[in-house]
Amino acid sequence: MTATDDRTQDPAADPRVEGLRHAPGGYDPTSVDYVADPHEVLRQMREDGGVHVYQAHQGPRVVLTRWADVEALLRSKDVFKDVRKLAPDDPRRVGVLPDENPMASAAPSILGLDAPEHDRLRRLVNRAFTPRAVEALTPRIEEIADRLLDEVAGQDEIDFMEALAIPLPVIVISEMLGVDPEDRAQFKQWSLTMVNSDLRPDDHDRIRRGRAARQAMRAYFDRVVAQRREAPGEDLISALVLAEEEGDRLTHEETLTMLGLLLNAGNLTTTDLLGNGLLALLSHPGQVEALRERPELMANAVEEMLRYTPPVLGTGRTTAHPQEVAGCPVGQHVSVSGSVISANRDPEVVEDPDRFDITRDEIRYLSFGGGIHFCLGANLARNEARLTLERLFHRYSDIRLAVDPAQAEWRGGGAFRGLERLPLRVTTRTGG
Repeated sequence: MTATDDRTQDPAADPRVEGLRHAPGGYDPTSVDYVADPHEVLRQMREDGGVHVYQAHQGPRVVLTRWADVEALLRSKDVFKDVRKLAPDDPRRVGVLPDENPMASAAPSILGLDAPEHDRLRRLVNRAFTPRAVEALTPRIEEIADRLLDEVAGQDEIDFMEALAIPLPVIVISEMLGVDPEDRAQFKQWSLTMVNSDLRPDDHDRIRRGRAARQAMRAYFDRVVAQRREAPGEDLISALVLAEEEGDRLTHEETLTMLGLLLNAGNLTTTDLLGNGLLALLSHPGQVEALRERPELMANAVEEMLRYTPPVLGTGRTTAHPQEVAGCPVGQHVSVSGSVISANRDPEVVEDPDRFDITRDEIRYLSFGGGIHFCLGANLARNEARLTLERLFHRYSDIRLAVDPAQAEWRGGGAFRGLERLPLRVTTRTGG
């Protein structure tokens, strides 16, 4: 790709991305305004070559917005996730507060590992998230949803996030892990604090709060893991402690990191899937009517929610060597971000992509990633979302937004996209 207009004429441009078009000013993943409505600027980027460079806090980042390019990135063996492959002083490795980084000696998360290290950890935890294991949770998820709905019984206006979307996923993953359910509010707070700490790289106080939350969570799991080693139970923590594959077991540090990942990934993204998905559904009354007439469409509706309004904005990799990325020359150790939310609306792949349609056939999306990093908890997220929304629609004969969709309160940015609140007006079904 060569320079074609003034946007590319930056004399201070990093030579590793020289010649790439700059992302439009409206592209800013850290901005709540962008998070609330990213689709117009992403459409412009798809039509404007699909490959742009964005000046992130820790250096240039190449942004891919077309399906083919994002999918190729997710499957490429010429890129990596493990930041330990970067130079020791690279800010992407040490963070913006390197002297205070409490995670320097921690085992990397499976999300930040490449093969074969990634594959080893994945094999040791896969069994807990098989379709059969997830399906066995169905009665309990329904029971939790009904109990949470009982707690707001009689109210004609509820905040869906507070009533269901926030508590349900963290209760489910807490019970799977085998930790005290009374600690679930603390788990959710730790998750939100850690995610929010990544949104403003120049806000050192926010970053320190995120690190403190991560340390507190690890200390909590450190105690619980020690207890399970002495007295294993029938829970996921015990399973991880005892997990063995051809003589291989997780180290103590690997176990703590895996538990932290499962806690965060196991509740926050599902919370956002529920909130984003219900907002999209209720913003299209015709789709609500179709779902009322054909309740069996709920599973397909969740698939369309994942395509139309995913809880994850994008996913990143780093180039292992100089190469072409989406046909453009890019140097070594350049950050590359695949915009999942943009790829999901690529008209080259999805017919009429800006239409929300729960009756679509063969719904395609990249919301769970791809390649070796395809989301471990995809089956669980789908099941939780479907069952929660089924119980919601069973309980209420009428559900409407209590705010204009354009006034929805979005949270943060970075890699995640979710709502702070989702006020609903509801009418309890007679006999429900």
